[in-house]
Amino acid sequence: MSLPKASDKTRILFVSVVARLGGAERSLLDLLDEIDRRCFDPFVALPGEGELQDALEARSIPIFTVPLERFHRTLNPIRLANYSAAWNAGCQALSTIVQQQSIELIHSNGDIAQLYAYSVAYSEDVPLVWHVRDLTPLKWLRPRLAKNATRVVAISSAVRSMLLDSGVPGKKIQVVLNGIDTSPFESVPTPLTAEPVVGMVSHLYPWKGHKDFLHAAALVREAIPETGFVIAGDDLFNDQPEYRDELESLGAELGLEDSVEFLGNCEDVPAALARMHVLAVPSHGEPFGRNVVEAMAAGRPVVAWDLAGPSEILDNGETGMLVSPYEVEAFAGSIIELLRNREKLESMGERGRAVARERFHRSRTASEVQAIYRELCP
Repeated sequence: MSLPKASDKTRILFVSVVARLGGAERSLLDLLDEIDRRCFDPFVALPGEGELQDALEARSIPIFTVPLERFHRTLNPIRLANYSAAWNAGCQALSTIVQQQSIELIHSNGDIAQLYAYSVAYSEDVPLVWHVRDLTPLKWLRPRLAKNATRVVAISSAVRSMLLDSGVPGKKIQVVLNGIDTSPFESVPTPLTAEPVVGMVSHLYPWKGHKDFLHAAALVREAIPETGFVIAGDDLFNDQPEYRDELESLGAELGLEDSVEFLGNCEDVPAALARMHVLAVPSHGEPFGRNVVEAMAAGRPVVAWDLAGPSEILDNGETGMLVSPYEVEAFAGSIIELLRNREKLESMGERGRAVARERFHRSRTASEVQAIYRELCP
């Protein structure tokens, strides 16, 4: 059934292939919370039930359940045939929504969403915004996905560089840094324990660098034996169940079994950060670093590899510590330095809080994205 069209509003279909709440989905919600509903009517297509659907329903945003598969690389002919059928079904369902709801612009939230959206935007002749939220090169695919995109939004300069290296035309790319709602983090109290706690907030994937964190934790523990460690986050898609077992085994090998706590799925990030004195971000290629900004907003200094997104967010020595990639001893040394100098730790946290509020509030992100909408649909 079609919803009535208000002629003075631009009707936008957002496409997400994930119904759970990962970083990309939280960023989509932040955008939708700030979008000017006097000018834009948002609709969201997603694959099924999950935390994202619940959040959208709470916001009274129209939802369409669409058969959108998450594809994986394969040479298996049967799986390829199944993927082709699934892709056709997803594209047809999206085309029907565009036609019935008089959609005037499509916004794809990520690469797999773009696999569907680039075909639908072409067949339905509507502008397409492709929001690129990761650093996977995909040089054979990205230029094709960008062909039908009217604008390609990169969440960091690192993502822009990757797109350029992949052959995406620079004239289509616009960098719009992610933003968050800083208010839930600004009320995070000082750490709840006198004993130092260092933590990670990220999903359980190898590229997030949990093993580097555990090796650094062992060195921190040698220097400051009372230090505790927490790892908040789970396997978002439940497709790497063995990884947590590997981490727990490594922790035991390093003598950390009694000092590392796995918190599992982290729905309340402010509460997780409230337990920490320092956030560690040893990711091997973070496209942006939403967790970095969240920690800054909570007044927690961040120690991260000097790579990609975090290197753009952090001012080394002012709002966090950037460490030469993969030098675990140096990473541990930066953590130890902060834990031993509480004045520096607290002042760095306060500077980070101010920068998060000024540079990374979601209202700024939404303003820049809405300017793109207005340009494409005047």
